Amino acid sequence: MGGMWLELPFLLPLAQLDLEIRPRDDRMSFAARLALGFCLWQCLWHFQLSMSYTVPPALLELLARRSRSPVLYFAGSFNPAHAGHLEAINEAKRQVAKKHREAPIVLVAPKSDERLAEKMKAAGSFLFPYAERVKLFQSLLRCNGAHDVVFDGHWRHFTGDAREIRVATDRAFEALGCEVFRVMGEDRVKDHGLEDDPFVLPSVRANSMSSTEIRRLLVEDAQASCQ
Repeated sequence: MGGMWLELPFLLPLAQLDLEIRPRDDRMSFAARLALGFCLWQCLWHFQLSMSYTVPPALLELLARRSRSPVLYFAGSFNPAHAGHLEAINEAKRQVAKKHREAPIVLVAPKSDERLAEKMKAAGSFLFPYAERVKLFQSLLRCNGAHDVVFDGHWRHFTGDAREIRVATDRAFEALGCEVFRVMGEDRVKDHGLEDDPFVLPSVRANSMSSTEIRRLLVEDAQASCQ
């Protein structure tokens, strides 16, 4: 995994360690030392993940004023952002409102250029740079009067697995004592096996034009203008 800084080979020397300070009969077995090393490795890895994420200061300021508000975490490509993304946020906010008296604070996390480039290369398409995707989304939110939306730039250059982001952010927000709901596409919910997770809100395909369709029209328009 991209966030791992301890490798499994580290376990073998630990398991082979000869504990001279104890009588031979009292030494731990090889298997027991290996199991202990594995547990230690897992603890250190999860600790590293939890410490690797920095909650955006703007979100901390909102939480200081609205300590009971849950967080609505919306990660995606947003290449580019469109009305369907806004619809997904509004629908998720309505779902969260049914469970909480306080409206959620929305945290948007655009995918890094590094990870998105791989996806677009496989799809034979192009990407809007990270800064442009953020500006487009912010403009969309302003035009629709959306408030209390924070952008999470921590993962701007992240190249690992999306599950690492979920683990790290869950632990960080748990430490703050706030609940986190996640907006995810139906396909990603199934891929991650989160169909029964009450804190995951699948976003239904909107009637508005998709990012893929927008990019296709832009390419067609550019080609037409060159003819």
